[in-house]
Amino acid sequence: MSGKKSDDKSTFNTLTSLPRVGKITAEKLIAAGYTTFAKVAHASMKGLAAAGLSESLSRKIVAAAGNKAKKVPAKAKAASKKVVSTASTKVKKTVSKAKKVVINKSAATKKRNAAATKKARAIATVTKATSKKALTKAKTSVTISASKAKSTAKKTTKKVAKKTVTTTKKAVDSGRKMIKSPSLADIIRRARNQ
Repeated sequence: MSGKKSDDKSTFNTLTSLPRVGKITAEKLIAAGYTTFAKVAHASMKGLAAAGLSESLSRKIVAAAGNKAKKVPAKAKAASKKVVSTASTKVKKTVSKAKKVVINKSAATKKRNAAATKKARAIATVTKATSKKALTKAKTSVTISASKAKSTAKKTTKKVAKKTVTTTKKAVDSGRKMIKSPSLADIIRRARNQ
C-alpha cells in the first residue's frame, strides 16, 4: 500500500497511543483518513479492511479508540466545573468583604454620616447584584464552553480539549475582572456627591 505519510506528529502520536497500533498501522490509518480517536471509533470494518488492517485488529482498535474518545470530554467538563467553582468562591468573598467594611465603621462615623451610610449600603446592594449577574454570565459562558468542548472533543485529540479548557479559564478570568468591588472610600464619596 503506497499511502501518504503524515507530517503531523500529533496525529501520529495520537494513533500510536492506541493498543497494537505501531508506526506502520498508524500510517495506514492516516492514509485512509482516520486521524482522530473519534474517526477511528466510527470507522467501518470495510473501511479499515480497505486500509490494510485485519478484522481482529480493526475490532480492537475501534473499541480502544471509542474508550479514549469518551474520556476527553469528561476531563474538559471537570476542568470547567472547577473554574466555575473557583470564580463563585472569589465573588462570594468579595461581597463578604464589602459587607464587613460597611459594618465595622466606628460609632462616631455612623452618626456623622448616617445619610452617607444609607447611600453606601444601596451602592453595595447594586454592586452585589452586579456581581451576581457577572457570576451568572461567567457560569453561562463556562457551560457553553463545556458543551462546545464536549462536541469538539469527540472529533479532536486531547490537545484540542486542553486548548478549550485554557480558553474557558481566560473567559472566567475576564469575568473576574468585571466583578471588582468599589472600595469603602469610593462608596462614601459617591454617597456624599449625590
